[in-house]
Amino acid sequence: YTFTTDARDSEGTAHGTLSGGATISAGAVVLNGSSAFVDLPNNLVAGLASLSIEAWFTESGSGGWARLWDFGNSSGGEGQQGGGTSYLFLSVPSGFNGLRGAYKLAGQGEQVLDFPNRPTQGVPHHVVWVQDGAAQRARLYLDGVLIGENASFTYTPAAIGGTVNDWLGR
Repeated sequence: YTFTTDARDSEGTAHGTLSGGATISAGAVVLNGSSAFVDLPNNLVAGLASLSIEAWFTESGSGGWARLWDFGNSSGGEGQQGGGTSYLFLSVPSGFNGLRGAYKLAGQGEQVLDFPNRPTQGVPHHVVWVQDGAAQRARLYLDGVLIGENASFTYTPAAIGGTVNDWLGR
């Protein structure tokens, strides 16, 4: 997603939709801090054994559990937040003020990777999440520096299964 004019997939047909007031400015999605997000196609990560996601973001004082990305399902169904039954996400800040990447399988607990420090507000940051299913390892990088690793990360996007709430932001 290059976000030049919209949420069009620049490599394929997994086009997103700007929702809730999300706009594009200078090649970036601008979220309003309350309702804006990018709605991505369902099942975007289904079937993957490993996953790498990278993004640029500027944190501007978001409330706890603000998501950079969120792929999953909720007890409320498609389009409904909360009551997550199975998911993977990266939150900035987490409820603990830093960053948290987590996967959850229905009926089981979360597997997480936490970084306790909140990124500096008002400046662009580059974040990379790398989850290797074969090695059972998850890594989190911020601005090119490894800031966290979980060497017992057994969950995969394939284990999460199909997803109906695939979002950037929200």
